[in-house]
Amino acid sequence: KIMAASKSNFHVRSNSLPSKPHPVIEECNNLLTRLGEASQATSSSFIAQKVGGLEDLQLCVEKLLQLPLSQQAFVQGPQEKCVNELVDGSLGLLDIYSTAKDAVLHTKECAREIQSIRRRKVSLETEIKKYSASRKVVKKAIQKALTSLKGVESKSSFSPSSKYGCCAV
Repeated sequence: KIMAASKSNFHVRSNSLPSKPHPVIEECNNLLTRLGEASQATSSSFIAQKVGGLEDLQLCVEKLLQLPLSQQAFVQGPQEKCVNELVDGSLGLLDIYSTAKDAVLHTKECAREIQSIRRRKVSLETEIKKYSASRKVVKKAIQKALTSLKGVESKSSFSPSSKYGCCAV
């Protein structure tokens, strides 16, 4: 009788830690993975797609920073390194996003200029040389941004399975 009474009076629940990371963390990691894939292509549609991906990643990081766990990390002093790395990573991503956006806009501007010259039936030779030179500059800027993105990814010491649940940004 004593055992039966103790079982009914002391109901114990076992709650283990979640085996899966938060959906926002998974979303950020998926976006990072997609951005890292096939990074050697340089067509303007591919670049525009990657810029859109960076924009989605920025929104996802903003959601991640609003999570209660992230807010708690901001408040706690011992995790200052975690917070600083997340902020530095986010700023790095914003720089990369800005560079990619500028490259796409510059390419579009050059293409419009060439189309305008074609319509006016003026010699295209000098404009095509300018366009080729600007494409080289844009290509270098994009390669630099991709290298920077890979550096941000490899520099980060956090993962979804880490103790604090931080995401590699």
